[in-house]
Amino acid sequence: MRYTERPKPPIGTKDMLYSLLQVRPAMEKLYGQNKEYAPLIAALMDLPSDAKLPTAKSLQQQLGISAAVFRRWAENWHDDFLGLIQEDADVLQFRQVEYLFCVPGPRDYIIFLCRLAVPPQVGEGVELGFISGVTGSAIYHVDSVAHEYLHDKIQVVVRLREGYYDPYVHHLRHRARFEKTLTWEEESQLSGYAAEKRLYEIYGRPAPATPAYQPPVAVGRRRRFGY
Repeated sequence: MRYTERPKPPIGTKDMLYSLLQVRPAMEKLYGQNKEYAPLIAALMDLPSDAKLPTAKSLQQQLGISAAVFRRWAENWHDDFLGLIQEDADVLQFRQVEYLFCVPGPRDYIIFLCRLAVPPQVGEGVELGFISGVTGSAIYHVDSVAHEYLHDKIQVVVRLREGYYDPYVHHLRHRARFEKTLTWEEESQLSGYAAEKRLYEIYGRPAPATPAYQPPVAVGRRRRFGY
């Protein structure tokens, strides 16, 4: 059967600009090539990284261009960017790594940034005595790890859960999220042990392990001299 590519809706101008603003080093490289859309890059390069994207109308007025020209510039810039990262591995260089820890607790919730020599893995135990006064607990385990690539940096988001890692509870928590039997709001308001208790109320505790098989002892005829 011959493959037919399905039609794709056009990418919105706002979506294209948002994507391009996530990698400023690539913006600078394309700006140096003196393309037609260089004024648009210049207008956006000076924005703080956490600033809200200006509206299309305000950018058109600032640059003195029509909506059609604005759309063409955005499309050409976006197309050139995609072509560039497919051909040149040096355009996107995420050399810096920082870790963002999200730590809930029975007393309070806290986030903090740090740098680590060894990345944490899901299920590993973590002891954080330096924030136990704030959160109300020092014993945690890694619940999830996610990576965000932004500009020249990788931010690794590490979400912790209070208490020791329990594979069954970990499975139930993700099942509850999928089945929407435990909302994010309810989960965030419960401490680790309280959430575990709630999950057991919904799904029940694990069944006792099946005893290991013990083969019957063969009783043979006793021979002379006891063997």
